[in-house]
Amino acid sequence: MPLLERSPNNASVDAVLRQFEVNPATVGSLPLIDPNHIDPSQWAVLTDLLPLMGWGVIGRYRTMSYDFGPPRGLGRAVANTLSNPVSREIGGEETIGTETTFSISSTVEAGFFDMVKASVTSSFSQTWSSSTTFKDYLTIPIPPGYMSWLELRPVMRWLSGHFVHVRNHWNGGRVRTRFSGDVVAPGLEGTLQDVIVLREAPIPQAQAEVLKAAANRSDALQESDGAIMLPASFAALEWGEHANSTDVTDKVRAR
Repeated sequence: MPLLERSPNNASVDAVLRQFEVNPATVGSLPLIDPNHIDPSQWAVLTDLLPLMGWGVIGRYRTMSYDFGPPRGLGRAVANTLSNPVSREIGGEETIGTETTFSISSTVEAGFFDMVKASVTSSFSQTWSSSTTFKDYLTIPIPPGYMSWLELRPVMRWLSGHFVHVRNHWNGGRVRTRFSGDVVAPGLEGTLQDVIVLREAPIPQAQAEVLKAAANRSDALQESDGAIMLPASFAALEWGEHANSTDVTDKVRAR
């Protein structure tokens, strides 16, 4: 079950489709195309010259649902290979962008994002951002022999539906095609919130020795007192299976 699911109000979308003589109920039967073949100049909807000329890409959605996306390590992790606890700031910055179940090239990306932004406003009365940058930090004591890092569990929005490409050409040519699938990006609504989790895992002695040897060869890994810094994503991959988890969202977001 998703955290939240909403149905669209497609009245204004359907009105534009009908201007191009497309039946909104049958858009799923239109021929499929590769969206990268759409001319970048034809993503924005133009209806002023209909029926002679007009074009655009029109998003017609079935649902917008919210759920947690895959966990992501934030910034840096710190390993304490010393005999005493150390206090360190963990966390950092992570940007999460838009993903789709179809391929969008950089050539048409701007037009695609503008279309999604406009159609989400029209159908769901919500704003849409193609990416979100998270900046979360927490200063904690790290016990001897432990690795600690922050993990982001972001709320993601899933848009599911059809994207209809229409074009009327002055010489009588007509295009009525579609591409379909999901668009996923970070986003919140109502009381939903992203979750920040503190992960702590014991470091086996053999791995601790490997870390210390690597740190001795790289000043970038080792701090002045001997604590060792690593990317949180690497820590999650190597030690995540045996890590304890504590929800620290309120502590982090209270900064």
